[in-house]
Amino acid sequence: LFAVSSLSCGIGLLFFVISFVETRFPFFDSIIWLARADSFFIIIETILLAVMLATTVQIPGSQLSARALISGELSIPFWAAVVILGLMVPLIMERFIDYANFRSQVLWIGLFLLAGGLVLRFLIVEAGSFDAAQLLIDDNQLTAPFGLFDEAR
Repeated sequence: LFAVSSLSCGIGLLFFVISFVETRFPFFDSIIWLARADSFFIIIETILLAVMLATTVQIPGSQLSARALISGELSIPFWAAVVILGLMVPLIMERFIDYANFRSQVLWIGLFLLAGGLVLRFLIVEAGSFDAAQLLIDDNQLTAPFGLFDEAR
């Protein structure tokens, strides 16, 4: 998942930089080729993300993490920033790149790809804090796994 997401973010960075480049030579065909490659990476990333969430929901130790992303307290940034703005909007925008206005289009596509990739990485790390190793004790405080930070020692 992260390898494919990194490829997409790399193309997003190229799009961002391309939007500021002045050139006398047309390189619009290269932009179209990059957009098609990125569309492929976005589709693969979406499939891998769905497979990851579907398998993590079924593993007892990571159900809380997956549910936090799908329908819990991380669901709004996940669905809004990652799925819609980071995956679907760039995928749709890449279908409509035209020569007359390609600079502003690739600027926005690049920004959406980079922001979506950043939020995806943050949310995956944040979802790790919802694992089963953090068990509730009687006074509703979280305890570290295996009692690593118990005050009784």
